[in-house]
Amino acid sequence: MNILTLSDSHGSSSLMSDVINILQDEIDMVLFMGDCVDDFMDFEHIFPEKKFHYVSGNCDFNHREPSERLIEVAGKKIFLTHGHNFGVKAGHIRLMAEALRRKANICLYGHSHSPAAFLEQGIYFMNPGSISLPRDCDYPTFGVINVENDAVRLSIMGVQAGKVLTHFRL
Repeated sequence: MNILTLSDSHGSSSLMSDVINILQDEIDMVLFMGDCVDDFMDFEHIFPEKKFHYVSGNCDFNHREPSERLIEVAGKKIFLTHGHNFGVKAGHIRLMAEALRRKANICLYGHSHSPAAFLEQGIYFMNPGSISLPRDCDYPTFGVINVENDAVRLSIMGVQAGKVLTHFRL
């Protein structure tokens, strides 16, 4: 199972569209961690064969979408959140506590626009960064999660000049 993770598009859906189109034959599911859910929702209709899940962020005003969601994929519990309710710009202590409370195997978040992937206390954490307004990186980023058998592999990737670049793997 290959899962594309995106976050923080802030009104710019063109790079999301590029990435989904480039990877469409390689991915089974697409997850979005908020901040302009409207940019993301149209893709469900464009790619009806893919599964889509999303949460709202602090810039998703007037949305009824939850800001947190727990899903099960390939035998793994994945906790999705934008991250603003857990103070992720200041650290991961509160996010870690919530992921542990929910018994998550994988925790996905956004908000900071800075890509990150790490393993802590047996939980895989990933912030795919921002697909439109990157921080701590020279180009927009996204993530890919591969879940095969019991193994989990995280990859942070970037998109630059219409090409996908591998940035970091865990």
